[in-house]
Amino acid sequence: MIARVIHKLFYSCEDASLHAVRRSQGKSSMVERMRLWMHLRICDICKLFDQQNQKLDNLVNDSKGAENLKASEEVKAKWKAEIQK
Repeated sequence: MIARVIHKLFYSCEDASLHAVRRSQGKSSMVERMRLWMHLRICDICKLFDQQNQKLDNLVNDSKGAENLKASEEVKAKWKAEIQK
């Protein structure tokens, strides 16, 4: 009985990582966010994963607005060569 209640309240680490990514994409419900929050309070490894995921999201979102980022001709040639392989 207690195991069922705990299973309903807390995510496994695998589920927590999935829902951390879903939350960062804005695709999680309030219940999912609450269950994730509870899991992150007790699991340091998932908390670290969540922090790293948020940092990566911030870097990606920041780079989307940077139109002045351009690849050199040498880099473009390497990319083309790799794509053609």
